[in-house]
This record gives sequence, C-alpha cells and structure tokens, in this order.
Amino acid sequence: MSEHGTLFRIRTERLAFRPLVPFDEDNNQVIFGTGFLLKHKGKHYILTNHHVISNARRVTATTHGVEDGQPRQLKVVGMQPHLDVAILEMVEENDARFFNDRSAKCFEGEPGRSSRIKAETRVTVFGFANADRHLHTTSGTVSGRTNWPLNRIQTDAVVNHGNSGGPVVDDRGSFVGIVTSGMDEMQPTNHFVGFDEIIVCLERIEQRVKEMHEVDPHFQGPCSDLGLYINAVLIPVDPSALFERPRSSVSGALVTDALPNTNLVKGDVILGVKIKDKFRNLDSHMMIDIPEVWTHRLDFRVWLDRIRGTGRVLKWDMEVLRKGEKEKVVVNVGPNMLKSRFIYPDCEPVSYIIFHGLVIQMFNENHVFDLEGCDDSFKDPRVNMYSYPMITNTLPECPFTFQDSIRLTGKRVRHITSKTQNSGVKFEEPSSDENSLKDLHEILSIVRTIPKTSDIVLILENGERVGATARQIEEYVNSEFVDGDRMSRRENLALHRVFLPYWKTAAYDVYRTEPIVSRETPCKDVRSIVPVRRSDTETAREVVEQWQSVVERSKKEKRNQQSMMIIGISLFAATCFRLLSK
Repeated sequence: MSEHGTLFRIRTERLAFRPLVPFDEDNNQVIFGTGFLLKHKGKHYILTNHHVISNARRVTATTHGVEDGQPRQLKVVGMQPHLDVAILEMVEENDARFFNDRSAKCFEGEPGRSSRIKAETRVTVFGFANADRHLHTTSGTVSGRTNWPLNRIQTDAVVNHGNSGGPVVDDRGSFVGIVTSGMDEMQPTNHFVGFDEIIVCLERIEQRVKEMHEVDPHFQGPCSDLGLYINAVLIPVDPSALFERPRSSVSGALVTDALPNTNLVKGDVILGVKIKDKFRNLDSHMMIDIPEVWTHRLDFRVWLDRIRGTGRVLKWDMEVLRKGEKEKVVVNVGPNMLKSRFIYPDCEPVSYIIFHGLVIQMFNENHVFDLEGCDDSFKDPRVNMYSYPMITNTLPECPFTFQDSIRLTGKRVRHITSKTQNSGVKFEEPSSDENSLKDLHEILSIVRTIPKTSDIVLILENGERVGATARQIEEYVNSEFVDGDRMSRRENLALHRVFLPYWKTAAYDVYRTEPIVSRETPCKDVRSIVPVRRSDTETAREVVEQWQSVVERSKKEKRNQQSMMIIGISLFAATCFRLLSK
C-alpha cells in the first residue's frame, strides 16, 4: 500500500514458451511482478504487464491492504501484448469485495496527462523489485520517447525484475503509466506505457469481452486484443527517389508490399495521415509532428495506439502518391496479419509440423532471439510479408541428422524431392523464391505424394542438400510407436490451448487464420493430413466475417426472444382484459 493507491505483488506459475520447440511442456517457470488498482470512469481494474501473466497456469497476488496476508487467486480478463497490458480480477467473490473496503485505494489518472509529459519531468516508480515482499520506490526523470514499434516513454528511474507492471506517477501524484521493461545495454534507460494509450487499450479489451459474452454468457475469459497495424511493408523514401516528381519536396513511406484488404497497393507512397481533422505530412524518415503525443517528431505509426474505436478493423484517412497522382485513400488498419509477425502463444495459435523428426515452422520474429544471423532476413520485404518454412529443431533419432553433415536448425526449406531406391534423380535447383516452398500447406502436399519406399532429399538455402533413406525413415516411424513419451509430445501441437481452453469449443476466433476444431490432428503421420490451401487475404476476411456473423446471429436471436416475450405479454394482457370485461 502506498499513499497513491493499492499495489499487489503478483506471482505467476506459467509454461514458458520455447519458439524453436513449441510443444515443450516441461519448461515451467515462476515469475514475479507488480499490479495495482486503477479507477477509470467509475470502474475498477487490476492492471499489470502482459509478459507477467503470459501463458499462466495460475496467478496469485498478495497485498499489504489485506490483514491476513494470504495470497488471493486472480484470473486474466483481457490482455494487449503489443502495449504489454493485462487486466486481472479476483476469482473469489469475497475477495472481490476488497474493492469496497476502505483500505483499498485506487490510482487515478487524468486523461491527457501522460501526453503532456516532457523531457526532464520527474516521475516515481512503484513495485516489488527482485520479488521482495516489501515495496520499492524509485524516482527519476523522463529522458525521451521511443519510436515505433515499441512506443514507450523513457525514464532513468531504476527498474529491476519484479517492477514490471508497477504504476508510474508524475510530480503531481497523477498516474501516468505502467512500467514495462528496462534495457540492460543502455542503463539507466527504462520504459513505461503512457496512460493515454492504456485508456484506448482498456476500451478495446472491454469490447472484446462484451462480444464474447454475447456469444457465450458464461464466458470466463481471457480475451485478447492485438492492437492496430497497417498490414503492409513500409520503407522511408526521399524526394530524389520519386522519379515521377524528381524536383518535388514530396517524401514519405514507400509501400513495398501490402495485403489487398488494406486499400494500399505496391508502389504507393504515403505522403500524409489524418489526425484530428488535419493531415500531417511525412518526412523522408516516415516521421510527423504529433504534439498530442510528444514534443519531437515520431514515426507516424505511433498514432495507431491512439486511434479511438472498439472495432476490430478501423479506418484511417491517408494521402498517397499513386501512379504520379495524389489521392485520398481510406486505409483499413487491424490485427497484424504479416506472416513474420511476433506470435504471442496465449493470444493466437502456434502452427508447426513434424516431418520425420524435423520441426518446421514459418520463420517469424520469435525465432530471432534463438537463432543467430536470422534478423537480417527481415530486410527483405517479401520475407517480412510472407515469411518462409524453416527447420526450427530436430528430434532425437531424426533420420536427416544421421550423417551430421549440415546443421539443420535455422535452415530454410526450399524444396522437397524423393527418389525410389537404386534409381537416379535429377535435382532441380529452385530458380527463384517464386518456385520455393511458401508455407506449411505446400510441404504437407508434397509429403503426401511421396511413396513409403522412397528416399527423401531436402533442398535448403544456398543449395545445401540433406537426405534420408527409406530404411532410416521406416526405422524412425516404427520407433514412434514404441516411445510413449515422444508420442505424447507430438500430440501437444498448440501451446496456447494450455492458457485458453475456451478455444477447444469455439468455432472461430478473429485472430486465428484458420478454423478451430475440438482437437487438432497430431502431425506424427503427415500422410493422413489433407492440407487446405487458402490465401492470407481470403482467410483473414473469412475469419472476420465469420466472427461478425456469430455476433450478429446472437444479437438477432436475443431480439427475437424479446419480441416473442412482448407478444406473449400482450396476448396475456388482452386475454385478461376480455375476461375482466365479461
């Protein structure tokens, strides 16, 4: 308890996600963080960081405001991983009454206050640093603001492990943000999310919870909101690079590729964006003046975290240069659908296949931390947009690792071919990325056509090849049915199911790119799987439309029930009136 409000020491038991081995069930962790009571528009929230409760099996909290000192169990209501915000609530009804206790004091924020913060503003950070049971308080000054995609306020106030999720107040005692992280290589430089971004985040999470309750009144959560993105790959462009108008001062963001549903096309140059009824021009670094956020110029995409609206897809007016002419374009912004995006396994599925001991996934930002040299791949716009299949791990006794001639982990799978025993095969090198394997569905399609008596050869990046004989593959497949432990690991295809059991019964979720079934088919026998090919655009549109239709159908059924009730009451009243008249 501080004089500003009630704080919680949060303890989370979770299953830590290993991007290279997504089916690992043995990587259990216990982490600590800080939470606090926040009051906004008459509502009470327990807020913390998403990374404090991600993949949680159990979340408990203790606070100095309760005399017995016993931990209270919390449940996750909603989360926004991009801003690193999560909403919690008490599980037990008696514990929920704690909100009405005089000892419970809420932090209160003033809308717009965090936007008025400037460099050298004094701030104070609260939290249970190093998982201690006593409260730590540190202070410092605001030193700057990071750019997109981090979008955080910087401070030199000391932040340690356990401070995550703690509140930040300014020199007036007003709540201005939530501690998110520090930078070990730039101490003392730490970050917190501003209150004005948190307000937008809370409104969107509340809408997601409301939608789920309309579909299922007994829904217990959690819900996720993945924020707003421009589903396009953008790079800065200066006037000298615009051949249509070489002497013009026009500059902005060049669209190197975009999903069709964004209303942007390849070759567009975003010149300006509309913010509060006024167009702001982009410079050659894709930055604009946003005094509503910060005193200095920032990447124009910072405003995505400020766009008000609870819809899953929102509109943003932009001015673009298209085929040499300036046009006003309404751009659709919504959940990030780029294949290389960072995946949060408690918010969306992690897809992978196991191909005779090879774990193959679509390369994404999760893998960069574990694989050296892969971050340069994102400099290619096509990789950024569409990604590619990559070997992320090899299981014991994998037939492709028998020769040990090539390190397979981190290698791109460009093509798969086969040959029958004692026969030659002509290797055809993929001439370009257009002829390479593009996704997991293509890999499954090829595998289904390979006879059981064939040797298999994988063509990797840079023309490297690795193979396995039919005999080695047969021995490996037969051993799968002997090792029971390995069988159980193959059946665990989706780590997110550990955290969101509701997905076992839901038909669709807007952030998935494929239907959800009651039990996903294990991939130990890839020949039994029939792949379904659909483009990203069609899938994304289908998912959103399907989800909206579910919500609309639920609303229609509720209106019909109300209408029938009104008709029944009217008939009953008319009958009573006639009887009384007689």
